[in-house]
Amino acid sequence: MPQWFDQYGRDMRTRDEREREETAGPTFRRMFLSAFVIAAIIGLLLGIVWTVAGLWHVHVSRLF
Repeated sequence: MPQWFDQYGRDMRTRDEREREETAGPTFRRMFLSAFVIAAIIGLLLGIVWTVAGLWHVHVSRLF
Protein backbone atom coordinates (compact mmCIF):
# COMPACT_ATOMS: atom_id res chain seq x y z
CA MET A 1 0.00 0.00 0.00
CA PRO A 2 1.15 3.58 -0.61
CA GLN A 3 2.69 5.37 2.34
CA TRP A 4 -0.33 7.61 3.04
CA PHE A 5 -2.54 4.67 4.06
CA ASP A 6 -2.37 3.28 7.57
CA GLN A 7 -2.39 -0.41 8.45
CA TYR A 8 -6.20 -0.52 8.21
CA GLY A 9 -6.32 0.99 4.71
CA ARG A 10 -7.49 4.44 5.82
CA ASP A 11 -6.23 7.48 3.97
CA MET A 12 -4.09 9.52 6.38
CA ARG A 13 -3.73 12.60 4.15
CA THR A 14 -5.50 15.80 5.10
CA ARG A 15 -8.54 16.89 3.13
CA ASP A 16 -6.51 19.75 1.66
CA GLU A 17 -3.85 17.36 0.38
CA ARG A 18 -6.44 15.07 -1.20
CA GLU A 19 -8.24 17.98 -2.91
CA ARG A 20 -4.97 19.42 -4.20
CA GLU A 21 -3.97 16.08 -5.70
CA GLU A 22 -7.38 15.63 -7.34
CA THR A 23 -7.40 19.18 -8.74
CA ALA A 24 -3.93 19.11 -10.25
CA GLY A 25 -3.77 15.42 -10.97
CA PRO A 26 -2.59 13.87 -14.23
CA THR A 27 -6.10 13.81 -15.74
CA PHE A 28 -6.65 17.52 -15.14
CA ARG A 29 -3.18 18.31 -16.47
CA ARG A 30 -3.78 16.26 -19.63
CA MET A 31 -7.17 17.88 -20.26
CA PHE A 32 -5.77 21.38 -19.64
CA LEU A 33 -2.86 20.83 -22.03
CA SER A 34 -5.18 19.33 -24.65
CA ALA A 35 -7.48 22.37 -24.44
CA PHE A 36 -4.49 24.71 -24.64
CA VAL A 37 -3.04 22.94 -27.70
CA ILE A 38 -6.42 22.88 -29.47
CA ALA A 39 -6.92 26.60 -28.76
CA ALA A 40 -3.41 27.36 -30.03
CA ILE A 41 -4.02 25.44 -33.27
CA ILE A 42 -7.36 27.18 -33.83
CA GLY A 43 -5.75 30.56 -33.17
CA LEU A 44 -2.91 29.79 -35.56
CA LEU A 45 -5.31 28.68 -38.29
CA LEU A 46 -7.45 31.80 -37.83
CA GLY A 47 -4.33 33.94 -38.03
CA ILE A 48 -3.25 32.26 -41.25
CA VAL A 49 -6.72 32.67 -42.79
CA TRP A 50 -6.82 36.33 -41.69
CA THR A 51 -3.39 36.98 -43.25
CA VAL A 52 -4.21 35.21 -46.51
CA ALA A 53 -7.53 37.07 -46.75
CA GLY A 54 -5.76 40.38 -46.16
CA LEU A 55 -3.12 39.66 -48.77
CA TRP A 56 -5.79 38.49 -51.20
CA HIS A 57 -7.78 41.67 -50.64
CA VAL A 58 -4.78 43.96 -51.12
CA HIS A 59 -3.09 42.27 -54.08
CA VAL A 60 -5.84 40.48 -56.01
CA SER A 61 -8.46 43.23 -55.70
CA ARG A 62 -6.05 45.63 -57.47
CA LEU A 63 -6.22 43.44 -60.56
CA PHE A 64 -9.98 43.85 -60.96
